[in-house]
Amino acid sequence: MCEFFDIQATGSNLDPGGVPTTIEAFGRVTLDCTSVIVRVFNNQNILVFETTVQPGVNVSVINGISTKTVIATFDNKVPQIGCGDRVTVELTCETDPTCTLSTTVQVVCKEDPPQPCPDANVLGIVLTSGGVVVAPDQPCIPAGSYTAEVTGVPVGSQLFWSIEIGGLTTALGSANPTPFNAPPGTASAVLSVIVIPPNCPPITKTLALPDRQEGACPDTVTFEITKDGQVITATSGLDAGTYQINVLSPLGPGHIYTFSDDNGVIQSSPATSASFDLPGNAGTNEISVIVTSGDCCPPVSADETLESDPDAVTPPNGGGGNGGGGGNGGGIDWPSLCGIIYAILMIAVLAFIGLWIASFTLFPASTAVWVALAISFAAVIVALAIYTWVCNVSWCRRMRILGWMFGWCALGCIIAWVIGWFSLWFLLIGALIAGLISLVIGILMSRRNCDFLNLFELP
Repeated sequence: MCEFFDIQATGSNLDPGGVPTTIEAFGRVTLDCTSVIVRVFNNQNILVFETTVQPGVNVSVINGISTKTVIATFDNKVPQIGCGDRVTVELTCETDPTCTLSTTVQVVCKEDPPQPCPDANVLGIVLTSGGVVVAPDQPCIPAGSYTAEVTGVPVGSQLFWSIEIGGLTTALGSANPTPFNAPPGTASAVLSVIVIPPNCPPITKTLALPDRQEGACPDTVTFEITKDGQVITATSGLDAGTYQINVLSPLGPGHIYTFSDDNGVIQSSPATSASFDLPGNAGTNEISVIVTSGDCCPPVSADETLESDPDAVTPPNGGGGNGGGGGNGGGIDWPSLCGIIYAILMIAVLAFIGLWIASFTLFPASTAVWVALAISFAAVIVALAIYTWVCNVSWCRRMRILGWMFGWCALGCIIAWVIGWFSLWFLLIGALIAGLISLVIGILMSRRNCDFLNLFELP
């Protein structure tokens, strides 16, 4: 296939004014072209010289392609082109007009001071995929189509691209930028470009490619969280207890899945699921998973923070749910220790309610009644503290017990006032005080998103 390479233009035989009297156009052509039309255009794109020549007899091999030289000399006695001018040299095969190459070069006069030839340090290779620059220093890139562009190329230079994969070299052509395909695998891959500047020896720039992954590397981790076999979609207001995290993607042989929570690493193995505990009382636990693939792709990770309901109770021994003495429901959990403590606490609460009503019924009550009321209140606080410590009772549950107690103090005073035929007015004061305390507790519970206080069921 006919092809031209390495077009240059020189001036020689300078007159006293430094203008070359001879212009020489130079190039190379493949062996299948036996006659070449040479045209030279000045910097205003006006044709100034044209001739037809035959390639020389000497054969040179460039990047594995055999070529002959094409040299055309023109008389420049009528000054038209000077040293350093930019001219366009066009070479066309006379026997194959479709084979042509036009290059703009600078006229280099032989008497001009020689310019230093560039080296590989002035060149750079930019790798792109789909118009996006790809960093070649990463451990892995997706296999597929890429484009390489060499930068810093001297004007008038010729380019020859090639790629070597696993010891096999493939020519890529002379376009800049040039497309190429990177097959999957970990075999060594090196992209090379030979640049031939005008009147200078060839220079070579190489770029080592990373390993190639079949398909794009995963950039996210998808997982689901379940409890008792049910998928959990919410991240707050959850029950305390044991949950399970299951990785949905990426999945593959050789992958290592590292699960962690606030307590550290749970496990790191090929297993795609792990269990963790969520504490109660609005407790939180941040769950994270890191997936390390068995190929060249970088690790990917994801995390999620879960929060339990403010009224949720941490189950003993990692069990689940809100049951037992610390749950939302009422009733005595016989014969458990928490049930016994709860029964003692409620006896103290009922005693305080009775003494509160008696204190305002007999107002001004005797000192013994007030002392008994204070002792009963202290008994409630102590029993509630023991219940909280032993049974891990939530803040909402503690407030519900106190709110229930003062609520019934207020309601009991009103009932006693009605029974007394509306004559014991101090009972209304007792109802007002207890009602205000119960209201404040209810407001605090509402701000903490606790369950609604119900006076007609045990707290």
